[in-house]
Amino acid sequence: MVISATDAAKWFLQNNLDVPRNTFDGNMKLQKMLYFSQLIHLAKNGEPLFGENILAFKNGSVVEEVRQAYQYQHYELLAAARQQSVDYTPEQLETFRIAENIYGQLSAKKLSEINHMHQSWISAFENSQEGRFYNKEKSIMPLEGLLVNEVPMTKEMLNTYSNYTFSDKYEVVNGIKFYYNPEEIALTADVMALLESFNGPDSAYSVYRDETAGIVIY
Repeated sequence: MVISATDAAKWFLQNNLDVPRNTFDGNMKLQKMLYFSQLIHLAKNGEPLFGENILAFKNGSVVEEVRQAYQYQHYELLAAARQQSVDYTPEQLETFRIAENIYGQLSAKKLSEINHMHQSWISAFENSQEGRFYNKEKSIMPLEGLLVNEVPMTKEMLNTYSNYTFSDKYEVVNGIKFYYNPEEIALTADVMALLESFNGPDSAYSVYRDETAGIVIY
């Protein structure tokens, strides 16, 4: 079942994957989460997660309908996301969680850098350049191109991903998700104080205890 890109975006908004929220970077990160989730869903299920076109913008891949809604109707979009009214399939939820585990801890800038290495974006962005002007209609990244250029390497990445175990246990402190293994580390008052004082550019981090270094956040 194919959903709308807006409904897909709601899941990422529910899970605070547009940090820093209501900013240019927050919008850019949301766009990249949509793009990578589309690739993951294609690789795992052989069909798109959503049906809207993906465009090649300067800072990477963009779903224009969601980008504009986030920029110009942010509070309405966020309110709709908080209603949690979308009935996602198990396959869609798996796609979202994989995208969060692999890309959720990265900043918008880092995600953009990764995106810029993808051939489908390179080809579409070059096609959109007309002298000093940008032709949005020529910036569409065809689904066929994604299947040829990006889906094979996404499948390889997913094979690697399947060999790792990600903990779903996390604590949100000052809007940041801190993932941890409760069998390895307890969130004592001292640990919580450290998390509260932590200031980083990304929306999520992992926390563990090293015998030599103590508490490590990465």
